[in-house]
Amino acid sequence: MEHIYGGSVIKQFERVQRFQNKIHNQDRDSTEYDDDLLSFFMHCHHLKDWVEKDPNADTTKQEVEALIANNIELQICADLAIRSKHVVFDRWPPRQDAKIISRSVTIDLNIGASTSEHIIMLKDGSEYSALDVADKAVDIWRQLLQSKNLMH
Repeated sequence: MEHIYGGSVIKQFERVQRFQNKIHNQDRDSTEYDDDLLSFFMHCHHLKDWVEKDPNADTTKQEVEALIANNIELQICADLAIRSKHVVFDRWPPRQDAKIISRSVTIDLNIGASTSEHIIMLKDGSEYSALDVADKAVDIWRQLLQSKNLMH
């Protein structure tokens, strides 16, 4: 019997995609949305562990670390995941020192819905939309999994 947390790298990737869908659906309490956003970044970053350890992935830790080192979106996911879990970077330095610095909420009174935009700032002062980072990170992981013939 498979445990709920068990499975394969594909099951973890599907979990990441479910959180991606959740953060695109913003029609809920902002605190709950913020929790889902941080959960997305944690699951997305920890997909690396699944890729490294799944024997079907045929991928080394060095290959996964190189993928992260070459993609700023995965570096941002790593920083936000580590910051949300450990508060401080006491075991290793941050990759981009990514921080969510602002949240703006727009309310459409005509339809009674709201949307949020979270802005991430890096150590060099550059800013990114959290949703854009999330979408690009998922695309990067998808491309890797497809290149390993783990998904079509």
